[in-house]
Amino acid sequence: MAGVKVITNDYSSFKMLSEYRFVRLISEVSPQTIAKYAKELADDDSVIVDSVKKKFAWNIFYDTFAEIYS
Repeated sequence: MAGVKVITNDYSSFKMLSEYRFVRLISEVSPQTIAKYAKELADDDSVIVDSVKKKFAWNIFYDTFAEIYS
């Protein structure tokens, strides 16, 4: 819910995030690639709306994580 833009690995479990402008999925993890996407996100003036922040809030996923990691 912090409204932070994200650069993360291109794992299949993250594919659903690719539709959002504030997310960059990368398969090549290198300083150059990370810098490229960091600049893209910094230059992007889109705002992460509250409905999306709430959709990915920790409390939404708590039960799932608790089940997996307990």
